[in-house]
Amino acid sequence: MNYQVKNCEEKKFRGIAKTIPGKEIANASMVIGELWNTFHQTLVAAEPAIITSPCIGLYTDYQTDGGYTVMVGSENLQGGLIEKTIPAGTYAVFSIHGDVQGAVMKAWEEINTMNLQRSYICDYEEYLSGSDTQHMDINIYIGLK
Repeated sequence: MNYQVKNCEEKKFRGIAKTIPGKEIANASMVIGELWNTFHQTLVAAEPAIITSPCIGLYTDYQTDGGYTVMVGSENLQGGLIEKTIPAGTYAVFSIHGDVQGAVMKAWEEINTMNLQRSYICDYEEYLSGSDTQHMDINIYIGLK
């Protein structure tokens, strides 16, 4: 799987989050799916025009037991949401196109087998194009040391 190494600037975004403990990692994809559903049902469906920047899926606060925090949101959201900062740094960027579930899951499976010098500080997915979840352009950013 090909990728580009990029130096990225810090970016702030708002959304909703859930911590997945290491003992529950086997259910991570279900928890992440539920979080995305909540995001779309409560924020996007209520006012679709508020999403003018790409949607982001963030993975951060990695724990030694394998747990981590996942957050979904967008840069232009306001209100009583959680704000996180994606730190500036060097990232391996994987560009994929396809189904938001199948293509992303397959990409992560490949990424997790690669010998990348990961920082395990912050990784994120950036969903770039429209609302067609079967044919979407997605960038996956993996934080590097």
